[in-house]
Amino acid sequence: MNQDPALQDDSLPTTSRMAKRQRAAECLSAIEHQLQDLNTVLEQRVAERTAELQVINALLHEREESLQFVLTGSRLGTWDWNLVTGEVSRNDFWAEMLGFTPQEVDDALVEGWLELIHPEDRERAWQSINAHLAGSAPVHEIEYRMRTRDGGYRWILDRARIVSRDEAGRPLRMSGTHEDITDRKHIQEVLEESHRRLMTVLNAMEATIYVADMDTHEILFLNQSARQIFGPVEGQLCYQVLQGLDAPCPFCTNEQLLKADGSPAGVCAWEFQNQLNHRWYDLRDCTVSWTDGRLVRMEIATDITERKQMELRLRQSEERFRLVADHALDNIWVMGPDYRHRYVSPSIQSLVGYSVAEYLELSLDQMLMPDSLVVAMAYFGSLDEHRAAGRPLTDFPFRGEIELRTKDGTGIWTEIIVNPLVDDAGRLLEFAGVTRDIRERKRHDAQLQQARDAAEAANRALHSANGELQRLATTDRLTGIWNRAHFDEVAAQETARAARYGEPLTLLLFDIDYFKAINDTHGHLIGDQVLVELARRVGEHLRANDVLARWGGEEFVIMLPHCPAAEARRVAEKLRTLVEAQPFAPVGQVTASFGVAEFRPTDNLDTWLKRADEALYAAKAAGRNRVCLGASPPS
Repeated sequence: MNQDPALQDDSLPTTSRMAKRQRAAECLSAIEHQLQDLNTVLEQRVAERTAELQVINALLHEREESLQFVLTGSRLGTWDWNLVTGEVSRNDFWAEMLGFTPQEVDDALVEGWLELIHPEDRERAWQSINAHLAGSAPVHEIEYRMRTRDGGYRWILDRARIVSRDEAGRPLRMSGTHEDITDRKHIQEVLEESHRRLMTVLNAMEATIYVADMDTHEILFLNQSARQIFGPVEGQLCYQVLQGLDAPCPFCTNEQLLKADGSPAGVCAWEFQNQLNHRWYDLRDCTVSWTDGRLVRMEIATDITERKQMELRLRQSEERFRLVADHALDNIWVMGPDYRHRYVSPSIQSLVGYSVAEYLELSLDQMLMPDSLVVAMAYFGSLDEHRAAGRPLTDFPFRGEIELRTKDGTGIWTEIIVNPLVDDAGRLLEFAGVTRDIRERKRHDAQLQQARDAAEAANRALHSANGELQRLATTDRLTGIWNRAHFDEVAAQETARAARYGEPLTLLLFDIDYFKAINDTHGHLIGDQVLVELARRVGEHLRANDVLARWGGEEFVIMLPHCPAAEARRVAEKLRTLVEAQPFAPVGQVTASFGVAEFRPTDNLDTWLKRADEALYAAKAAGRNRVCLGASPPS
């Protein structure tokens, strides 16, 4: 062992050597104390670090449990793909979503995942993953169908991203989640189908219908009727196209269609005269949810120009009647079935001293002297007997002399004429009467006749207007046969009956061959004459219960109740020959092609019409002027 040379130097005095040894011992002691203190500090720091790591591990464990709880609660399947080994690990719910046990998917590689994807979706899914791996997409996110254990398919939303890379930036691991969105996809498909049906219904309506964005006023949709008027103007601004304005219409109903919270406020109904074509429309404005979820404005405009013109004539007639009544010396009045006056002309005051307001409050016994009250009640009693016998009340007027009670209690003799007014069912609505001072009979004969004529003209105009409105609602304006809306209504009834009782029901869909050439050569007026003549010829050779309607343009439809496909084909061939046999002036020979389809119990109107349309298309493709039968119903 080496020792300090100073300790080995025997030449030093003994005391000097002792002092050096003492200092060396003290130095060693100090160093040992420092080492002990340092060791204590290190042990303390190790203990503190160990405690911190325990806390961190506990937090990590807690967060991992929370994450698993969230994933389980949100019903998400998780997967982790080792890009180096190709192994894929999944949680239990991933397997459960597809009906597998966890053991069945524990050792599955990525190829097993691809095999479960629907063949039509497989390439898209793989392209999405590769795009993310290549860095061209920030995440992998795609919807596709996956096969379940029982052979069915579920819609899956797959989201994932790279979670680990090597030093060169190459991806090592990729993790993601699977969410079962089958129910959402079904709801989406139902909404899309509902939207398609809505568009079909809107296009079938004769009313002018358009949809516009409530903020930008951009036109999003027009039905066929609107497109015929305005053309294909989707994408343009509604106030420019429909009204010819440079700014939103001052009468726009957008603000009325939404509540303060932005929710729909219901239907806004109003009448409006378009300043471009000066026609009147009955408008129904409302908000609807569009395909992208936003609320948009839909307007249904029904042309009521003819009705407004009729209303104007009726109003003018009524004004003339009121003008006559208000200025006639004879008293004109209307009384309800309860024997209370509803209207009395102002001349009542000069006749009996009561004002109009006072007279409307009087009862019969206050208006009539006792003997005349007996006469009036006898008439009303006879009227009840007349009605009970089934005879029309309009055949039972009253004309006689009645003594009215004046305001001062005296009587004045008048001649009263009463006519009961009834509705279309013969029910009593009211009595219309004229009271005349007999002393001035001759002077008021002309005014009385004028008032009666005005009342009768008003009734005739109202009856005519109602009939015309009903005709316009159900018939085609050009040909006079049923329109598409009426056919849809009858078809719904007939298909329901056929489905319920198993009765045969067949549809003929036909149109004129080369009709565009007729219009181009002879003009649309001649083309319209051809359509009218075709409808007449076909209609004369149908049964009473067959339904002939104009489907649109040169296309017609016939519904044949109690008629199987084979018989319907013979009917179609007969009609085809009928059209071809006799020339149409001045066009010459015209031919038509027919599609025949028998109703199936599983059909709805759309599928039935589709098969008829496909048969018609086949007839066209085969050379026109022929009949083609659609797919036969199952036996």
